[in-house]
Amino acid sequence: MKEMNVENKNIYDFFKQLNMEDVQKLVVEPDSHDSFHYSHFLFEIKDGTKVRFYYASNKQISSVGVIKSDGGFFPFFRKENEYWLENIWEQFVDCFNLHIRLMFINENMPWRWGLEYVK
Repeated sequence: MKEMNVENKNIYDFFKQLNMEDVQKLVVEPDSHDSFHYSHFLFEIKDGTKVRFYYASNKQISSVGVIKSDGGFFPFFRKENEYWLENIWEQFVDCFNLHIRLMFINENMPWRWGLEYVK
């Protein structure tokens, strides 16, 4: 973690203090580009902060961004610290019980369920 740039350190610190009980809503934004599908998962937190995951080719998380309620934005890309990004994603998947639905999407099969979920 010592080698992180400032943006990644900010996002790491944010997730370190996040209480998953404060995550209230999920908005799924399926999309496609040429011959493959992908999805954005936007989780909303009580304080107005939003966490946006990019599910590349509907196979794996390649980036995440935190949009603070004050307008601040912290992006993070998969290249660095891949393990904790996967760990964070899994916590959000558990929070909204998405495991089975994620099994049925891929680069050829888009998201076909509801687009909003509220806890």
